[in-house]
Amino acid sequence: MKGRIDKNGRLEILRAGRYEVAYCPYTPDKFLITNYVQTGHARFCGNWCALFGEPRQTTQGMELELCSKTLVWEEFTDERQHKQGG
Repeated sequence: MKGRIDKNGRLEILRAGRYEVAYCPYTPDKFLITNYVQTGHARFCGNWCALFGEPRQTTQGMELELCSKTLVWEEFTDERQHKQGG
């Protein structure tokens, strides 16, 4: 599996040759309806969530711990800008 965290902190998974945003399956219905009506999109899976871990290299590959599952990636890129010293 191949994926990335884009510069805005959204998790994207490579599917059928293109990166697709992963959406949160646990977002409350009220938020989904309100946000979808306003923007046309549900809430994405990403670093806004307290249950979204930091990617780490293991012997199996790059791992990313999420709310209910740990994903293991063959290839993974973190495109977020990290601040120095803090």
